[in-house]
Amino acid sequence: MALVDCKEPVFDRQVDKILGMLEDGTDRVEIAEKLGYKNPMSLDNYMRWRNFSWDSRQRNFVPATERYSGRGRDNLMQLHGTSKAALIISLFSQGESDAKDIARQVGFDTHTELASYMKRKGYEWDSLKGNYIKTSGDKIQQSGGHAHLDENASMAVMLENILPLLKNLQNTDQQPSISEEKQSLPRYQVKVNGSPCVP
Repeated sequence: MALVDCKEPVFDRQVDKILGMLEDGTDRVEIAEKLGYKNPMSLDNYMRWRNFSWDSRQRNFVPATERYSGRGRDNLMQLHGTSKAALIISLFSQGESDAKDIARQVGFDTHTELASYMKRKGYEWDSLKGNYIKTSGDKIQQSGGHAHLDENASMAVMLENILPLLKNLQNTDQQPSISEEKQSLPRYQVKVNGSPCVP
């Protein structure tokens, strides 16, 4: 994943006021209403124009340079040297609830890519814990046996569907073809509402 090239943030009175209100615990919706924005998205757009990005973990706007460069991710620096799966699990266990944000931090484009990676590594999502857990070896062996049986059953169904097609392909020699002398297709009359329609 390439890092985003960001410009330095622009601090003006409005930005300072917004950041101050967020630090005081005011919600973005309330800030947008107080400052006269049509909706919270307008507030977000204003902050993006000033080179800030919303950080869902901190519940605040942070300079985009910190957000996308990795300088603001001190939790990643502590876990340097561990596996990517362990890093993902530790980020979820730290209370990081936004899977899309974690996916970006770890280097995936989407949270679905993160989920498929964890599945390949032998982890499954536990919604009660709100984190990934290692699947036991027994489950993998059992599911592997069932997968082999299911594969054989699906192969039989596939063969049943393919055999008629193969028979049709073998009979193509017996089907009428366009005569080489005429080089034209036969014409057919089409009846529309009971009366023949001439082309």
